[in-house]
Amino acid sequence: MRRIFWTAVWGCCGVVLSVLQTPCVATAQSNAIAAREGFTGEQLFRHEWKPAYAPPRSIEAAVPGRIEALARSAGVAGDGLGPLYNAVSCEQCHAGGGASGVEHNVTLISVDPRSMATIDRTRGGKHVREVFPGLLGPTGRLSFNMVVHNHSARPGYAPIRAQLTTFVPGGVDDEWFLPEQRRVAAIARQPVLAGRHESVDFYLSQRNAPALFGIGVIESIGEARIRALAKKQAAKSDGKISGRFVGKFGWRGQVASLPTFIAQACAGELGLTQGVLVERSARIRRASASRDVGAIRPLTLTATQAGDPADFSYVNAGIDMESSEVLKLTRYVASLPRPTEQPPQGYSRRDVLNGEKLFNSIGCVDCHVADLHPISGMFSDLLVHDMGPRLQAPDPAPLGDLLTRRTWEAPTLKENGPAASTSQGYYGFMGSNGLAARLPMPEPIPQPDRPQFPRGDASDAAASSWDALQREWKTPPLWGVADSAPYLHDGRAETLEQAILWHGGEAEASQRGYSELSQPDQDLVIAFLSSLTTTKSTQ
Repeated sequence: MRRIFWTAVWGCCGVVLSVLQTPCVATAQSNAIAAREGFTGEQLFRHEWKPAYAPPRSIEAAVPGRIEALARSAGVAGDGLGPLYNAVSCEQCHAGGGASGVEHNVTLISVDPRSMATIDRTRGGKHVREVFPGLLGPTGRLSFNMVVHNHSARPGYAPIRAQLTTFVPGGVDDEWFLPEQRRVAAIARQPVLAGRHESVDFYLSQRNAPALFGIGVIESIGEARIRALAKKQAAKSDGKISGRFVGKFGWRGQVASLPTFIAQACAGELGLTQGVLVERSARIRRASASRDVGAIRPLTLTATQAGDPADFSYVNAGIDMESSEVLKLTRYVASLPRPTEQPPQGYSRRDVLNGEKLFNSIGCVDCHVADLHPISGMFSDLLVHDMGPRLQAPDPAPLGDLLTRRTWEAPTLKENGPAASTSQGYYGFMGSNGLAARLPMPEPIPQPDRPQFPRGDASDAAASSWDALQREWKTPPLWGVADSAPYLHDGRAETLEQAILWHGGEAEASQRGYSELSQPDQDLVIAFLSSLTTTKSTQ
């Protein structure tokens, strides 16, 4: 009984002091942090992180004096890489700051909010846990969207990940699911997979890692200017083009600032928790003396790693990455040079100019705005737009400023999940508020006989509904697009032309305009896009 009580205490705190690590591992991790002290931002970007897990010691081993000493220190050594991760370094997914192939895609799982599990408080949680334990938080709060990480630094995760595919009728193609075998064609054939287990309908989809070149200067664009552009855009098109501002970063525009984006990327992709110590005063000394460890709140976390779905009791022992390291890394990413423009081989500057004129004439420039003060040549309005059913994906864009009274909250089910969960905003799940955010209402579409996506026709759905927001994507900047294949949010398009042809919704007229051009004119449009290169490609 005593052990169960203490497990609950630690789970509620969400943080376990490093005194629960064996001393040798804690020391090794501390030494690793010290060894990085002189690292530049670029070295941190290339650094390959390692796991530093050690089995917890019993709570009786927590010596009060040692707790106090750690609380006075500048940081508490964590568990390093993982326990869940998609890469071992930033460089692995963004070589030289560039884009990534689909082998580094992130797989997402999304629960349909109309699933019976959301209202079946008795059995619903059990069914959700059987699908994927990480979908439930430590108190049973349901997360409708979660990352199915590619790797784990601890045992037991691989069978959970593999079992997920058995709930998809017909199974899942290895070229879709397995990172080392993943192919663009497999994603293009079936961008979203639908599955069902008992009372849970769920979907699997993917995210591709974008290029980071020029991302720092986007921070300098004023929010008021972006919002003004949205109003001008809607007025000019008589409402046919009606982008809205959510944030500057992420496929859904779900992250407000570059520092937040970098911090959450480190937590979500590498499993690195960052934070600073607080509560260093007499409160800690009193709690230490009485061994009331649960009263100590030692960390204020900026971004936390995912918990271990194979071991709910496991929590990180502290900080994996110092705040100063996050700052250095952010400064380095912000310094990556903005892309350049250079005619592709076989085309002149006049060809490129004519291609840009055609690009503008078919309406692409309405959203891919060339200049957004103080930046020129970015070709984005940084707004989210309805891109139609062909690009619909299970997780909806954030509500942002949309005015609606039809919202709800994620339910708490009669089961629990891992003791920690990663930041949701980075992957585009309901914005930076994560599970605490109000959720858009789904359309009341009955459950189909077989799992499918989308669940049904929602062409007349309210603009603020769950289903309509699934079609909204931020306009990606086109600078450097020549060197950023594969394209679109999940990498389903191998070529620029394929990416154009996937467009729909507010971009339907532009897609049709491109299709109706003569072959020579289409070639000129592609030549213009191919002139938007990275600095790296021109060296």
